[in-house]
Amino acid sequence: MTAAEALARYEREAGPKFAAIVERYLRWGGTQADAAFARYLRHLEQEEHLAPGTVDLHRRTIQAFYRHFRQESPQVRGWHYDPHDASRPALSSDLITRLIQAARGGDLTGRQSALLAMSSTYGMRAGELAALGPEDVDLAGARVYIRTLKGGTPRWCWLPPEIQPYVDLEWSRCTPNSVEKTFDNLWSAVSDIEKPQRTNWHSCRRALVRDLVAGGVPEGSVARFLRWANGGARGSEKMVALYSKPSDDVGVEGVTRARMEDEGGREFDALVWDSHPYLRLWV
Repeated sequence: MTAAEALARYEREAGPKFAAIVERYLRWGGTQADAAFARYLRHLEQEEHLAPGTVDLHRRTIQAFYRHFRQESPQVRGWHYDPHDASRPALSSDLITRLIQAARGGDLTGRQSALLAMSSTYGMRAGELAALGPEDVDLAGARVYIRTLKGGTPRWCWLPPEIQPYVDLEWSRCTPNSVEKTFDNLWSAVSDIEKPQRTNWHSCRRALVRDLVAGGVPEGSVARFLRWANGGARGSEKMVALYSKPSDDVGVEGVTRARMEDEGGREFDALVWDSHPYLRLWV
């Protein structure tokens, strides 16, 4: 497969935004060599003056491109970016409730409802939603095949009866861009305010992780269900920890800074207090 063929395929499967990042790297003269990759990131940072978060997006996208084709991805030593500094909006539970109510009430189209059902149930990325084909939704077998992106393992998942009526339609593959436009339409159906920046299907994924963790599901189980690449158990669970603490909660009326449970209260460290070995000695 030529580089042009790989780029064309990656654009279809991951979307034009990510393919453009890879094409930019290849046009610059980038290769799989670690040294070339490190020089490119320094070029973006020092000569093109891109923000650290944007440079890190380029790093992750280029690495994901090579992993996508089962190739060894270039690495860069000494690069550090704290993702907690990035904007990571998650839909509020109230907003997801309203979206689902709109689907159940017939206020959304069949395809809008189907994509929402898949996203809210499995936390599917836009590219994964776009890749769903007729052979992937097995209603008779009560299962769905998710063609996981970003180096994760494609897998079958159970298809619960609650969402089966909403995903029973003629599935056909499309582009990630068209899937993202569907999210814009969903937003317009439930809110009169302008959609906040960076709010998309991934915001639903973050919300699912946040609420699964808050519900007591172990991080390892969440990581497996969300189909993260196994960079070792710690690597995937690190992603769960990051996603479970979004930077902002996006609701029907706007954006608020995400606030976890009160760290000064007992519940914040409930598991520790329940088993503390010495506290009871003071009674």
